Amino acid sequence: MSLLADLEALAVSFAREVLAAALRSSTLLDLASVGARASVPPGPRLGSSRAAEPERRGSRRGARTAPADISAKALEVLRRSPDGVRTETLRTLVGGPKPAYQRAMSMLVTDGLVSKTGAKRGTTYQAA
Repeated sequence: MSLLADLEALAVSFAREVLAAALRSSTLLDLASVGARASVPPGPRLGSSRAAEPERRGSRRGARTAPADISAKALEVLRRSPDGVRTETLRTLVGGPKPAYQRAMSMLVTDGLVSKTGAKRGTTYQAA
């Protein structure tokens, strides 16, 4: 066989496998909507774990980052930086939402684990 015939045979085999996998993982509604071009809203599949879960309602916020997590990361960074770290840089390294970061840093200063110099964007934190 020539290279072209080999490539064609591989392409046909691949297409069959992909189509078979797509058909196995599709629901009847998915298959019906392909032929009818109907707009069927996607829903949970019968065999999936999402079907048993109730729909979540309430706050649109994501999961909150615990100040303890941020505090631990901040202390680790500050202990590696003897000259201290500016607040913007520290927040980037530690991650998390700004209110949780501010809360965590305030607690560290209050507990005496971190010292703070400067104000606003010029604030520098050092491990005590």
